[in-house]
Amino acid sequence: MTGFSDFDFTLWQGFFAPKGTPGDVIARLNREINQVLADPPTRQKLLDAGANVTPLSIEQFAAFVKAESDKYERIIRDTGAKPE
Repeated sequence: MTGFSDFDFTLWQGFFAPKGTPGDVIARLNREINQVLADPPTRQKLLDAGANVTPLSIEQFAAFVKAESDKYERIIRDTGAKPE
């Protein structure tokens, strides 16, 4: 891409639950989702579609989302980007 040094933009997907969802429910969802992602045929279909499959713990995903939010907040602040 011309004109944007050190530019890193990666699309990612994750699962979120409404605020106030009980911790045991979130833990079960995390466990079940990671189990599905570890299933060899499912994992292979995702890889064949071009996805990088990275099952994360609840804490790892929270840290990832925070880092992504911080990154884009910094980009918006530094560039002065405004919604159109």
